[in-house]
Amino acid sequence: MGMAWRRVLTRVIEDRLLDEIRQRSNIVEIISGYVTPQPSGRNYKALCPFHSEKTPSLIINPEREIFHCFGCGAGGNVFNFIMKIERLSFPETVKFLAEKQGIKLPQFSPPRVDEGKRERFYTINQLAVDFFKRQLWSSPGGEKGRAYLQGRGLTTDTIKLFQLGYAGEGWDNFTKHITRQGIPLEMAVGAGLINKSDGDRYYDLFRNRVIFPISDITGRFIGFGGRWIGDAEAKYPKYINSPETLIYKKSNNLYGLNLAREAIRKEGHVFVVEGYFDLITLVQNSISNVVASLGTALTQEQLKILRRYTNNVILVFDGDTAGRAAIVKKAESILESNLWVKVLPLPSGDDPDSFMRRYGQETFLAEKDKALPYMEYLINIILEEKGYSSLERKLGSLDTLLPLLSKVTNQVEQMAYLSCIADKIKIPPTTLLAELKKRTLKPQVAKGSQNNIVSGTLKPDKQVYAEQELILLALKDEEMLSRIHQALCPDNFKDPDMREIILALLKGFQEGHRKQKLWNNAMEALLLERQKSLLSQFLIDDREYDDKEKALEDCLKIINQRGLSRANATVLENVYREAILSEQYDKYDELQRKYIEHFR
Repeated sequence: MGMAWRRVLTRVIEDRLLDEIRQRSNIVEIISGYVTPQPSGRNYKALCPFHSEKTPSLIINPEREIFHCFGCGAGGNVFNFIMKIERLSFPETVKFLAEKQGIKLPQFSPPRVDEGKRERFYTINQLAVDFFKRQLWSSPGGEKGRAYLQGRGLTTDTIKLFQLGYAGEGWDNFTKHITRQGIPLEMAVGAGLINKSDGDRYYDLFRNRVIFPISDITGRFIGFGGRWIGDAEAKYPKYINSPETLIYKKSNNLYGLNLAREAIRKEGHVFVVEGYFDLITLVQNSISNVVASLGTALTQEQLKILRRYTNNVILVFDGDTAGRAAIVKKAESILESNLWVKVLPLPSGDDPDSFMRRYGQETFLAEKDKALPYMEYLINIILEEKGYSSLERKLGSLDTLLPLLSKVTNQVEQMAYLSCIADKIKIPPTTLLAELKKRTLKPQVAKGSQNNIVSGTLKPDKQVYAEQELILLALKDEEMLSRIHQALCPDNFKDPDMREIILALLKGFQEGHRKQKLWNNAMEALLLERQKSLLSQFLIDDREYDDKEKALEDCLKIINQRGLSRANATVLENVYREAILSEQYDKYDELQRKYIEHFR
């Protein structure tokens, strides 16, 4: 946690409240909301939600209330886990966990103009949501927006659930509104709600459109989509979205996720659609485990976000050529995501919105069972488009399919798809397998090459190893921190990360903290993620020492020897300088000998 955030937070939340939130937030239960931990001795193991893996490398220690991934290095306490997985700031994480545990927090005061751009953008977006809703329900022109939404089959309850709004036909309705609110217009330009012409004239981005507010996972408004509903539709884009801002990046967000995440976990899968109306219509028909990709083909970031909630994804895009292209466009990212992705093809001319309104929920859910595995869908589409009636066409199809098939890591699954292709194009699967292996064979690295060194596998040198052991000993027996404080100068540490960790532990110990309080305060005091990761790794370590006293003595000796060596070098330099300046060259050897004997 950054020091600036810490200063803001301590004005409104006392340490005892943080302790209560931490103690009541069982780390195993919290992490179980995202992955499925399994008991493993005193710890729990799970697949890490922060990177793709097939073998569990995430370790959770309930006793020390800590987690650490030995695959990607993520680690920390329950606050660190939620901050990372939900992409929240520390105050937002405190609020998130407090609400989960039913703990009432002091009220945060409204953001001030000087609290930073992010908070100001959230404030402006909230003002915009309220303004567009009033325009829809209370303004004279709002009837036009309401008629359009009702014509799309939406009920009043659904419109209010998604907080839909309306932007009127005027060029500066919202611009005038925020001017009256005292909001600088340049700030609204930065938030992506108004534009500025070359003649320095400010005007609204959204005009004559139904408005779809876009929320982040916590429900804060980060951007907007707008659907044109006026005449001359061909003259204007049907849909426009907020530009990317400090708080909104389209490829990093999924529309509706804040409302869908609990349903996704409950159902065990998620439907991914393209458009706003696709999602809203499904939700109105009691299908809540659905998100929209905000008009983009699924990005790597969006796939990572989905992995937090489920491994089972069903793509339901438009049944036209553009919809098929969107499904194929991000093939490599989807195949590398380690998600089990299926595709629910819709009839040509239908999208999820029109299909649901025409056939209803029961038929839609029945179609779900016909969804094809993603790779099987790709095989069908690519062979259909490129053909396989001639050898030239077969080779062209294989040039596209084989690189994609190499991304499938499960060998049984890979062979099943190879057999499927072989059956269609009439080439033996053994031949296809040989070709696949030939194309994916990696060049051998010569022994002794630097590329043969795996990062993180080399043992640290003697000094750094002693520093690591000293920290482990301190975490095993906190009373050793008192002796370490007396016998050790942290400046003698060679590794800067180890130095910061021991300093954080010593500071907490001197302040009277013990056990979880000591560990958590040290975790919060560390500024760098790699330092938090190292501390969590040390806390997970369950090794035992036959003789802790001897181990401590050895570590202190090695570390303090470095301090002595540094001191020796300084004095030796002074001796040399003295001899040179006094031109007593013949005495230099004698001075050096006496110095060495003195420190021997």
